[in-house]
Amino acid sequence: MVFSARTSKVIGAWAIGLGSCALVAAAEPVGYLQSDAPVTVQPHGSTSSVRVAESDYTIFSSDRVTAGESAAVLVLNGGAVIGLEAGSSVRVRGAQGPSPAYSVFLESGTLLYSFPETAGLRMKHGQFTVRPSLSTTRRVDVDQSGADLTGILETLDGGHIRVSVRQGDMDVLVGAGRRHVVTSGQSTGLLSAPVQVAQADLGLQGQRLALIEAPERVISGESFTVRWSGEALSENSYITVAPSGSDPEAFESVASTTQGEAIEFQAPGEPGDYEIRFVDGASGEIAGFAYLQVSGPPVAAPWYTSNAAVTGSIAFLGAAGATALALDDDDEPPQSISP
Repeated sequence: MVFSARTSKVIGAWAIGLGSCALVAAAEPVGYLQSDAPVTVQPHGSTSSVRVAESDYTIFSSDRVTAGESAAVLVLNGGAVIGLEAGSSVRVRGAQGPSPAYSVFLESGTLLYSFPETAGLRMKHGQFTVRPSLSTTRRVDVDQSGADLTGILETLDGGHIRVSVRQGDMDVLVGAGRRHVVTSGQSTGLLSAPVQVAQADLGLQGQRLALIEAPERVISGESFTVRWSGEALSENSYITVAPSGSDPEAFESVASTTQGEAIEFQAPGEPGDYEIRFVDGASGEIAGFAYLQVSGPPVAAPWYTSNAAVTGSIAFLGAAGATALALDDDDEPPQSISP
């Protein structure tokens, strides 16, 4: 792969930040950047940033890339492609070895990913690590499948995340403890604070610490109100709506109790049995819950709009098993930038 040369102003910013031009050569190129609007790049170790408007701009290991008013795409060595929603910020760190292996640190915003199953790529945010599922890895070892893994990683307020998988199962590791599997076609939110107790252990002496009032039945996609009350509970706690029996950290939707004692939710799009949970922000305990039944036909919506707040400036293109990331201009047909 041929990379464009660094401009003199970037070399200068790097040299000022590191104090030595000799250290610039130590960084390895990890890929190149494409965008239809200026993007901010901060070289690793530098306090200075530059605005980049040129196409095929070379990105080095641990550079910070922040998309501007439009989408941006990083094409990494080894075939991985990372799409950034406007305003999103990432660092990509390369690993030493015979084949490219990258860690993509999503600092804020939303990214779309597409990479071969055999690529050693992990995505990180806070205590979360998203990687190809162990089952996917085993399958690749057996059949050497060439299909790409595609999906969305979104950061939410409070350090929470949402992982939406379009193709290829993914593992989400929470710190050094729990592992969650998000399968193809599934979207799962995960709380940043570990939940410490299971529902069977709720409350003190059989009494729930939080009371939740909500409808017992709603129609898929319908708006409804959840009212809560509780003494001696942290002000900065959360109300979550999650599939019945799912992991305590998982959610379909989440809202902070700082919004008030009456919070409006939208019912999940898929009918089924759900739980409305009160998660105490101080203790990490599920302090109360109520059952919710969602009925009616599934709410039809495009996959990428129903699973994450993607504006349409980045889109999936795919047919007959081939999937790519593309920049999407409202006035022109999408233009694929995958390698």
